[in-house]
Parts: sequence; C-alpha cells; structure tokens
Amino acid sequence: MRISPAQILSGDIIVQGKVSSLAVGRQVVATVLSTPKDGLVMVSMFGRRFLVETTLDLFKDQVLNLRVHATTPRVILKPVATNSEAKAAVKILDGLVEQLVGKFGETPVASFDLKEIVRMLLRESANDPSAMQYVARLVEDYSQLPQGTLAYLLIPFVDDEGRGSARVTIAREGEDYRLHFDVMTDALGVVESTVLRTAAGVSVEMFTASEDVVAFLRERVHELALSLERMGVTTIDVAYRKPRSPQRMNVDVLV
Repeated sequence: MRISPAQILSGDIIVQGKVSSLAVGRQVVATVLSTPKDGLVMVSMFGRRFLVETTLDLFKDQVLNLRVHATTPRVILKPVATNSEAKAAVKILDGLVEQLVGKFGETPVASFDLKEIVRMLLRESANDPSAMQYVARLVEDYSQLPQGTLAYLLIPFVDDEGRGSARVTIAREGEDYRLHFDVMTDALGVVESTVLRTAAGVSVEMFTASEDVVAFLRERVHELALSLERMGVTTIDVAYRKPRSPQRMNVDVLV
C-alpha cells in the first residue's frame, strides 16, 4: 500500500518490503543510489537494494548512518547524530520549551513536565509541521522511559554564568523514589546524577566524563551536602564515568 506524502512525517523513510535479520540497537549504513523522484528513492543496505518512500531531501551517493530502533510492525531506524548535531537539536528544543513555558525559577516546576509541554504544543502550534515533529519526538521519548516513571521534565535555564538544560526522570520503585538528572551546562558540560529516596534518607550519585569536573565537584561536595541536609540528603558521591543517558533529540527515520 502506497502511503501518501501527507501521512509521512518529515524525516521519515518507509521501505517497500520486509527487512529480515535486524535487531533493535544494531547500527547500519545506508547509501542513496538514486535521485529522489515523486517521493521514491533507491537505497542500499547490507548488500541489498530497497525502494523507499521519503520526504527527506536526499541526494545520490549520500551515506546515512542509522540505528535500529524497532523491528515491528515496521522497521524503525534513527540517524546516529554527531555531538554537534545532538547539541544543536537540544538547544532548539530548549528554546521552544522556554518560549512556551517560561524560565526556570519563574515558572512552576510542574509546567516543565513533558506531558504538559506536549499539550501546549498541540494547543499553540497545531498547524506548525515542525512543532508537530517535536511532538512526535517527545511522545517517542516518553514511550521509552522505564516502567514506573511518574514524570519526565525538560528544564532549560539561564543564569549569569551561561545557559544549561536538564532532563529529569522521576520514578517510583516500590516504596522508594528515584530521580535521574541529565544536566548540560556551558560551564561543566554534561553531568549525570541519580537521587534515591528511601526510608533511610536521600542518597545522591553524580557522574561526569571530565576528570577536571570530578575534581571541581569533589572540592565542593561538603558545601553541597550542607545545603541539601535539610532535604534529608545523607550521602553524596562523585565519580568519573561517561554518561549512560545522553540527551536525546534525533530525527525519526522509518523503514
């Protein structure tokens, strides 16, 4: 069945036919073999040719680096963004959130909940195709969150020392609560933190891939612990580790 262009989100690629022997997480390289015509283009993947439908502005001999995101009911691939592309996409989304919701510290925290942001986008920008792409991306992100997730917050912030943003996942684990932060700032780069609240108190773990930032945080961990003591924080650990949950904002490619 041919899918009309109106049904295809910008950035989608839909293959005519089945693709076997693919597993979620696998990374594949696709080469564009022809110039797109009437929404159709021939691509090559793992030694086979596929005729695909797309609204992407592709060109012959273009190489696409993709990762398998799902295999049923359709194979879904996503481009593997470079660091600069990912940061640019995150910056665009943060600007959109700030424009819709407001600034952190001046707006109730609940307003930064992903579900509330989607509602605002649907209400304010329902006729904007690019805004609807972000809605689809946000809904996709939410569907990948761990079971038991209570909220997912997207929080851009600005202070005298520069810009930053945080992705906060709030989940319940039995009688305990876990908060996971992915924070990106101009000054410190990416810092990942997990906060676990149990009957024994609140424990905090902080991770970063920069040894300099680890040293900086460790120098100030006592000061931080004192400021958080009134919130029930009993331990704060800082360690060197590459973040496990990089901030996401990729473009969907459906095969």
